[in-house]
Amino acid sequence: LLKRGYRVRVAVRRPDLAATAVASGDTIDLSQLSCSRINLSQGALKIVLDELTLRGPGPDLLVLDGLNVDRILLKPTSGSLAIENLTIANGRFEAVDNDVGFGGCVATGSTLRLRNVVIRDCTAIGVGSYGGAVLSGFLSMIGSTITGSTAFGDHPTNGTAAYGGGAFSYGVDIVDSTISGNAAIGTDNAPLSHWEIGGGLFIARNGGSIERTTISDNFAIRFAGGLTQEGDLVLRNSTISGNS
Repeated sequence: LLKRGYRVRVAVRRPDLAATAVASGDTIDLSQLSCSRINLSQGALKIVLDELTLRGPGPDLLVLDGLNVDRILLKPTSGSLAIENLTIANGRFEAVDNDVGFGGCVATGSTLRLRNVVIRDCTAIGVGSYGGAVLSGFLSMIGSTITGSTAFGDHPTNGTAAYGGGAFSYGVDIVDSTISGNAAIGTDNAPLSHWEIGGGLFIARNGGSIERTTISDNFAIRFAGGLTQEGDLVLRNSTISGNS
């Protein structure tokens, strides 16, 4: 991290969070930074550790900003990634040719745990798009928000699909959180098919539980403006409204 005046810029020649000073199970603590924004101008931060916690001072105090250049966090390894007290914003992942776009701000096949986190204004684009803001294995959210994000199934000639404008995950445990203002959209190359499902949340294979949570004002062109699930889902004391 290079501090310049009131800005902190992440200068990454090899963008992975696997420095010798950081081991699996450690916490990267950003809570004492004096800046309010970290701009990631050189692409995603790649996490190659099995277990890691990234902690900030609060979502109103520090933003990790992808500048719409790339997604922000990529964790291809197993294990879990915990993010606390941060805003993650303006991530964008755009696939090329017939590749799939996924996780516009955060992409991981492992468990993702969000506590007091805002993830906003993210985009994933591809012939198939999975999770405009987040693609994860199991997704845990406590007191967190996913908003303003888009999964866009796009191709000039092929059929397209977009699943989970806000998030695409394999099972959830969501408490006291909000998923709002997200969209699953796509290109209509008639007569080829286009499938846009789960404007807010797409839960694949496994279900889970959602409690004291609002899922509102999300949009999907074809089906399930708010959320869709493929397994058993327990929904308690929650509001699902204004989705289309």
